[in-house]
Amino acid sequence: MRRKINLILILFLSFVSKSFGQENKLSGTFVLELHLKNIPDAYKAIITYPQGGKRVSDSALIVNGKCAFQGTLSECARAGIGLVKKNPDKIKPHIFISQNVFECYLAPGKATLVADSALKNGVYQGSSGYISEYEAYVRDISSFRRKNVLGIFKEQTPNLTKDERSAYIKQKNKQMFAKMKEQCYKGFMLSHLHSPVGLFAFQEYAGFVMTDSLENLFRKLDPSIQKLPTGLYYEKLFNAIHRIRPGVIAPDFTIPDTAGHNVSVSTFKGKYVLLDFWASWCSPCRKEHPNLVAAYQRFKSKGFTVFSVSVDKMTTRPAWLKAIREDKLDWTNASDLMGWDSVPSKLYGISVVPQNFLIDPAGKVLAINLHGPALQQKLEELFKIP
Repeated sequence: MRRKINLILILFLSFVSKSFGQENKLSGTFVLELHLKNIPDAYKAIITYPQGGKRVSDSALIVNGKCAFQGTLSECARAGIGLVKKNPDKIKPHIFISQNVFECYLAPGKATLVADSALKNGVYQGSSGYISEYEAYVRDISSFRRKNVLGIFKEQTPNLTKDERSAYIKQKNKQMFAKMKEQCYKGFMLSHLHSPVGLFAFQEYAGFVMTDSLENLFRKLDPSIQKLPTGLYYEKLFNAIHRIRPGVIAPDFTIPDTAGHNVSVSTFKGKYVLLDFWASWCSPCRKEHPNLVAAYQRFKSKGFTVFSVSVDKMTTRPAWLKAIREDKLDWTNASDLMGWDSVPSKLYGISVVPQNFLIDPAGKVLAINLHGPALQQKLEELFKIP
């Protein structure tokens, strides 16, 4: 009798789920309809979202306040939608733009975005339960920020100077962000291991510099989620850290320097060399350069050098050469100017810069990502400087 009741309950829940269209598919076709009211100047909508490591963009003309997007998703994705005026404002065009942008979560199935007067005030609904999960994730983060981060700026610090208060707020923000990563990003991921939103939360938590502990966390996700395109991307990053870690021989490659002469990692055998990945457009890289210059000037006579490899493209070659001159990078600089598709980037699993690898005279990796004072501290240890 109990088995019969359970069967009836399962059938009933299945009927209810289908009636409300709650189908949680990991990939497939999506249809997104926009219904706009009181936004007469908008004539076109634009949508952008990531798929397979690339940005997909599409546009649709608005007719009688309506338009629609349709596409095929290899995985769910966060999307940005914006409206375009037929005759853009010449004075303060940012007002219309800022009022008419919207962020949502694309998932296979049907979805609608209804907006009155401004797109940013729109209401988004969809047939996929993953949309509801993503909105819950966003609410968790917003709630955390309201309760914790905003209060930092209101905190009274009468005994601190302006500069001391600025440093204090910066430090408190850093602490709060670390807490938010653990509580919101990681916490949400661990409670949604069978969902692509869980993978999205992991992505925001982990960033792009992988460690063994991050891999252990990633492995908690359901295998079906790990096999999504974003999951396979992280799989490549994890393979790279297995292949390149302290104690292994640094993989060799050959690329042209600024003069067009071929140079390799093995060129520097017999010296301690810092293999540094950077780009001319990377602000954190440029801010790190004074530390590299100081280390180079201090230890070059003892057998230390730097081999800088840029992930610039051919289109940014002039900016790359200019940055080398401006930052006084008086060591070997090289690049095949293929961006993230460069041979060294793929070989070393580089997807974010700056990153570096300290290599010993025998060609073995000694340490990874020595930034700030950590590089000179390591070199002091190697050269036995008290």
